Formats: sequence, structure tokens, C-alpha cells
Amino acid sequence: EEAKIEVNEGVDIQRNRLETANAMQQAKVEADRGEFEMARITVECAKKKVMESRSCKAERCSDLYEDLDGVEKYMSSSQWNYGKKCVNASEMSHRMQRSCGAKTKYKTAKQACMIASSSVPVMPPTGPA
Repeated sequence: EEAKIEVNEGVDIQRNRLETANAMQQAKVEADRGEFEMARITVECAKKKVMESRSCKAERCSDLYEDLDGVEKYMSSSQWNYGKKCVNASEMSHRMQRSCGAKTKYKTAKQACMIASSSVPVMPPTGPA
């Protein structure tokens, strides 16, 4: 019997991130050939892997699943012209660990602190003019 090795959660999240990016890239190739059903299957398989992974409850894995779900909706001939750009951006975001769009999945603790502090409204001085 093969012994099961306990995988570190952080490593598992990174593996899910790369598998997600690879699945998006493969789905793009399939969609470009007009093989939209194969592209959907590729995305579905990636979603299943993420949900069955050790780190499936981690916020980043939920984000990966959500992004794969979003990509899947573009896997049709009527949606592909617009969707290709969105899939490209999402794939590169995960491949390079850089956020694009409204979500900030790959921010560091320092970046999060800076964002939070910049979001605090500055109150005008009060008192006699």
C-alpha cells in the first residue's frame, strides 16, 4: 500500500493555483478550436480538484473555484469573443499571483494594511474658523 503523505496547506493552495491557471489555459486552447464542451469539462475537472484538495476550505481556494465558475460561463460560441479576454486576465492573475480587476486575492499583509488605512475617511477639522 502506498502511504499517504500529509501535504502542507500552503503548498496545496499553490498547487491549486497553478492547476487552475493551467486548466484555464487548456480551456482557452479548446475554446479557440470551437471545442466548448471539452473546455467546460476541463474547467469542471479543475473545480473538482480544488474542492477535493486538502486546502479546499481556504479562502484562496474558494476564490479559485469562483474564478473557474466564472470562466466556465464563457465556454460557448456566443460568449467566447468577450469571454476570452476575461479568461486571459484571470489565468494570468493566477499564474503571476497578481490581482487584476476588483478582487485583490494576492495582496500581502502590508498591502492590506495600507488599503485599510487609506480607506479611512479624513474628518475635517472642527472648531472656530
